Amino acid sequence: MFNFKDKVILVTGAARGLGQHIAVAFAKAGANVVITARSLDSLKETASKLEKIDSKFIKLKIDVTSYEDCENAISKATKKFGKIDCLINNASGYLTGWDLRKFSVEDIENEINTTFRSVVFMTKAILNQFLESTNGTIVNVSSGAGLFHSESNSTVYAADKSAVIRFSERMHKNVSPHGVRVCCVVPCAIRDKDLEKEEAVSFDDVAQAIMVQCSDGDNLAIQTIILEPKTTKK
Repeated sequence: MFNFKDKVILVTGAARGLGQHIAVAFAKAGANVVITARSLDSLKETASKLEKIDSKFIKLKIDVTSYEDCENAISKATKKFGKIDCLINNASGYLTGWDLRKFSVEDIENEINTTFRSVVFMTKAILNQFLESTNGTIVNVSSGAGLFHSESNSTVYAADKSAVIRFSERMHKNVSPHGVRVCCVVPCAIRDKDLEKEEAVSFDDVAQAIMVQCSDGDNLAIQTIILEPKTTKK
């Protein structure tokens, strides 16, 4: 269905879960993949899956809350493959609950930095390359928690994911005239198993939506996709 042969895709938070599925999906479609995480050891499983499908890839250690790390990752990936075509900002925190009294300042800062600040930093780090080449796609992974009608009690996380949506919209408005797309995918709920029992979409569903956003189109940018499951039988 997709052909990303010779395209270079950088995925943050690629050690497990959604990030791992995104990396594998693009690799199966022929892409060269840059997988990143806070530690190289955590990327072993993803790397093993990529090796089994004979994918060209590199592993990079990156703390997405550090702008210096973000710059270094972009530089190393570009040096290895000569370019980056798509950046997938998947790394995220998940601070649950509403009662700020129960959170330390460090907890709150880590949530904001990992879930939202990292998106801004990675975008800033790659922006010059994309604008100079008048080409490139950034996909930011948000969450249904960030939507206006959401009933999420995870207040800081919900605010961060809402900020990701707004940031993506405004960035796209400003850079799209220069050939660069900034997209956002918003899964309302994601599960890996038991989808027939829960109202959720799968990791692979989300990965496919991201691939649609990264696909070349003559005059089409699918800026925001909200993913909801089919109604399940109770």
